[in-house]
Amino acid sequence: MLSGFTPAKLADGYGDDNVTVLVKNGNYLYAAGNFKKINNKSHNCIAKLNATTGEVQDWDPGLVAGWNPVNTILPLDTAVFIGGASLEVENNTDKGFLLKTDVKTGALKKVYPASYSVKIRSLAINDSGVLAAASNYSKGLLLLDKTKDTLT
Repeated sequence: MLSGFTPAKLADGYGDDNVTVLVKNGNYLYAAGNFKKINNKSHNCIAKLNATTGEVQDWDPGLVAGWNPVNTILPLDTAVFIGGASLEVENNTDKGFLLKTDVKTGALKKVYPASYSVKIRSLAINDSGVLAAASNYSKGLLLLDKTKDTLT
């Protein structure tokens, strides 16, 4: 499946609902979708696993489980970007279609405002560090302005 990823635990029942996104970054595998538990540990919609053993890490952005699954993940050196539609984080009143979290703890760094008409489908970054978010919005592509930390 993925080079260096061989946990015997990755089988039916690994996530209690749907795992739709897998992204390997270094020694870790990020799994996302629409689930409340993974490997018998509570994690709403996203989890970080050891890519060799499959052990679920303590990293947790605290997403609220609901009908808006995570569509895409982009882990970087200092942050993990999480894309979807109207994503909610526990103890935060803002909803966002794009979240920026701490790569080590999962703590929320930024919520990019949500619109019910916008869903982030995929994320990419170029060599200059410009983040692009593909969406169903009329523009189709949103770019992160690094100086203002806003999407345009």
